Amino acid sequence: MVRRLAYSVSEREHWISAAGGLLGILAVLWTSHFWLDGHGGVLAIASMGATAVLLFAAPHGALSQPWPVLGGHLVSALIGVTCARWLGVELQ
Repeated sequence: MVRRLAYSVSEREHWISAAGGLLGILAVLWTSHFWLDGHGGVLAIASMGATAVLLFAAPHGALSQPWPVLGGHLVSALIGVTCARWLGVELQ
């Protein structure tokens, strides 16, 4: 037996969500290209793409709420910076 969710999303909302996700990813690429000279922007696409899918395709989901999104990015950034400092990675 298939359960239906209490809310439904129209076709128009699906297209608006897709456009919002695309614009969000393009904004991340443009910002990273501006600040990082094109390096590292491609590496952020996987994380930001997953976040865009959560935010725009399933905005009412538990993982799309502000704390999981911001907390997840904050924790992963802290781990990345800590590893880079601990391993002595040189940025060019």
